Amino acid sequence: MSCFVKILTNNVYWFQGHPFQSDKPHDAHPEILRRLCSLYLDKGADVICLQEIQNPEVASQVLECTSMKGTYSPGMMYAQYGALIAARTDWDFENQPTSCSRERSLVVATVSHPEHPCTLNIANIHLPSGRQATSQTPREVREEGIRCFLSLHDDTTDVLVGDLNEEYEFGVSDRLEEAGFVDAAMVAGQEDIPASTKGTGRRDMIWIKSRLKKNLLDYQVLHDHFDIKDISDKLTLSDHFPVMITLKF
Repeated sequence: MSCFVKILTNNVYWFQGHPFQSDKPHDAHPEILRRLCSLYLDKGADVICLQEIQNPEVASQVLECTSMKGTYSPGMMYAQYGALIAARTDWDFENQPTSCSRERSLVVATVSHPEHPCTLNIANIHLPSGRQATSQTPREVREEGIRCFLSLHDDTTDVLVGDLNEEYEFGVSDRLEEAGFVDAAMVAGQEDIPASTKGTGRRDMIWIKSRLKKNLLDYQVLHDHFDIKDISDKLTLSDHFPVMITLKF
């Protein structure tokens, strides 16, 4: 029997809704959190990988709202840039330790289906945008971060998702391709579809090891049900659209 797994990544913008001008988030807006979680479930996501979760309490709210199990890690240098990987309760889930500290956030986990030959090591990463000034350029910091990740997890990672904060043609993509990863959007011929509500960019990506190209059944950027008109002063649920792939084994 075939095994299908849907993996979704989304920068949730601290569940504040867009627009939001600060990187000092309030508590999660309960209706925005509810609607985003409902969207993930409506699309049938088996695994969700979220960035910009401001604290463990909000991570717990996501797990409760989705009825999933998972692991949360605060941001490396700024705690509000936390990340979560969660899976449906009928999947086995194991958190994997990491010591890399050059990203906004990094979470690594193994998910497997107990009834099918389907086991995946998934990394959820958020690379810096340059919003916080350093002595290095943002591009240098991102490339250093992805090198650190690959030095620790290249041999064991099947799928890497997250907010890479740069477009395909820059250094992070080069390093990932050198390590044997391929951009799922390009494999699916969907590389021109934007994943941001604020322009045409595609900085939210899903990369898979090249051996999984034959398993990639579908790639989607989830634009529908994202505009909001009934929540005061908000236009969209986040400034990043969710991105999702389906793998078949």
